[in-house]
Amino acid sequence: MKRISLARWLPFFLLLVGGTSGAQSLQLQWHRTFGAGENDYGRSVIQTADGGFLVAGDTRSFGSGLSDLWLLRVDSEGDTLWTRTIGGVGDDHPGDLLASADGGAVICGTTRSSGAGFSDFWLLKVDSGGTVLWERTYGGELEDECWTLGAAADGGFLLVGNTRSQGLGVTDLWLVRTDSLGQQQWNRSYGGSQADGGYGALELEGGDLLLTGYTNSRGAGQADGYVIRTNSIGDTLWTRTFGGSGEDRLFACAAATPGGWLFTGRTTSWGAGSNDLWLLRLNELGDSLWTRTHGGADSDLGLQLLSLGAEGFFAVGQTTLSQPVMQQIWTLWLDSEGEIL
Repeated sequence: MKRISLARWLPFFLLLVGGTSGAQSLQLQWHRTFGAGENDYGRSVIQTADGGFLVAGDTRSFGSGLSDLWLLRVDSEGDTLWTRTIGGVGDDHPGDLLASADGGAVICGTTRSSGAGFSDFWLLKVDSGGTVLWERTYGGELEDECWTLGAAADGGFLLVGNTRSQGLGVTDLWLVRTDSLGQQQWNRSYGGSQADGGYGALELEGGDLLLTGYTNSRGAGQADGYVIRTNSIGDTLWTRTFGGSGEDRLFACAAATPGGWLFTGRTTSWGAGSNDLWLLRLNELGDSLWTRTHGGADSDLGLQLLSLGAEGFFAVGQTTLSQPVMQQIWTLWLDSEGEIL
């Protein structure tokens, strides 16, 4: 059995509203676990207007299918206000969620209960009480899996993942652009003849898009970090790959000061362990300025980044302890050069 664990670091949230205390002052304020007798996982969390949280996960303990999307609404102390399960008879998993202006949320994920193929991209809008207002699926006859949801300036959405139904290779990075109601406007696939996939999308000033993922079709190693810049309708402007002889993937990116971006992910090509948290700094042309690795002898990786402007970055990832073997949340406060403060 695995249960959702939700933890809050108070100084981090204070920093978001102007606090600048050092990284050494991060203190765990509380944590909660949620679940029952089967495997239950947390995938993404947002803070609500009243200081509470909305968590999107998947559950085998509750719901109608093999695995269902599980929404949990908690107050500022982590106490449950309500829960909802959403899904059909198959496996349904969330990937990411965004807050909406009306107090609800938009959630992306992957469904095997509905749609055209074995699995499809899935997009849902829920109100402040977790009731589904609308849902959409996108995909072909084969496997299409959605991991990340991005917001567009016009109120639409960017869904990123990988596809076996579209494109040229074993899998391709797949981007689906919708309007504010989830109606598909266009989609694009990116990749070569091998397995390629996507984990993130960022809309830039002016409407260009920056996509993050991995590629086995290009680059130097087993898998390389994959960065694609497109125009506002998904046409490729440039493509970059980064990595060594091992397996390297980029999961998230954030704008850097004074320009360019910082990416995080995992690497087996460099560092001290079997996997290390990987940082990659690019300028606006996609050229590498520097890379850093952080981690120990076991497996470590970076999953999310928050830009703090001149103060640097806040990174969230995962680290593995060997005695006993245990995976833990890892938070890092980084300066503008990627060094831990």
